[in-house]
Amino acid sequence: MVRRLILLFAFASALSAETITDTIRDASGTAIEATISICWTASYINTGGQPKPANCLDDIETSSGVFSVVLDANDTNTPSGTSYAVSFRFGTGQTTTQTWVVPTSGSSQGITDVFSATTPTPSATINVSLIAAGTNTVNIVWTGVHDFSAGQLELPNSTAPISTDCDEAAEAGRIHVDTDATSGQQLFACEGLAGWVLQGDGGGGSGITCASTPTELTLDGAGAITLVGSKCYTLDTFADASSDALVTINCNAGDRFIFRPAADSRTVTVTHDGAAIRIRADFIMDNADDIFEGWCTGTNVIVATGRHSNGS
Repeated sequence: MVRRLILLFAFASALSAETITDTIRDASGTAIEATISICWTASYINTGGQPKPANCLDDIETSSGVFSVVLDANDTNTPSGTSYAVSFRFGTGQTTTQTWVVPTSGSSQGITDVFSATTPTPSATINVSLIAAGTNTVNIVWTGVHDFSAGQLELPNSTAPISTDCDEAAEAGRIHVDTDATSGQQLFACEGLAGWVLQGDGGGGSGITCASTPTELTLDGAGAITLVGSKCYTLDTFADASSDALVTINCNAGDRFIFRPAADSRTVTVTHDGAAIRIRADFIMDNADDIFEGWCTGTNVIVATGRHSNGS
């Protein structure tokens, strides 16, 4: 009796909890004793948001053939297609196994209500061992094909990509939506150490058309340039120095640009500061075919939309 009460308490907090109670009988209808083991081989998240790694409830003892246990309803679990593998070991030494699929009922159910002649296959795999207890918001690993036509899928989003969410090589591939950016300029992908990079041309459907002779900008003594609209530019060093650092880009919100060096012999390095030039690492352009693309998200504030080291 104590074990049954513990089981009931342990699972009672789940909103999808269903009570399964019945009497084990032999062929003659006489109640017999048995030891029951109930396992779920697929991890899942119940409707109360609780992660449940694959596990078993072992050594559930009957009393005069009667048992009672509380289980999560399978039809409200994530993913769908979960079930329970149930084994019975009788006092005679005989054993038998069953598959249970527990429906949502709200009232006590018997074995005949949950017995399934077939074992369903879960629609996805969830790595609940990586989920903090009591939450279903992180590190959920999905496989297979899923239809969201009756629901919605929300990507990580805020008014600006968070730099600490994309500052390691292992974080490459993450996606972020900048919710207050101009349409066509909201989707960012993490390129690991390179940081967040705006996807597409950032123009909401209209790209930059480069003139046959790009506008040339020369860095001033403080390493600054001033854009004159959305276009392609060549960059030259201050006083034709062999190398120079671009540290300030004066621009208007919405400006888009493509940079390349004015000459192979004069290297321009686009520096990152995390505030005005929001790129994860410096980008060195030491060949006239190197390309740096960006977008002014605010006055004198830029993010990279692409970088290409094309030189030999």
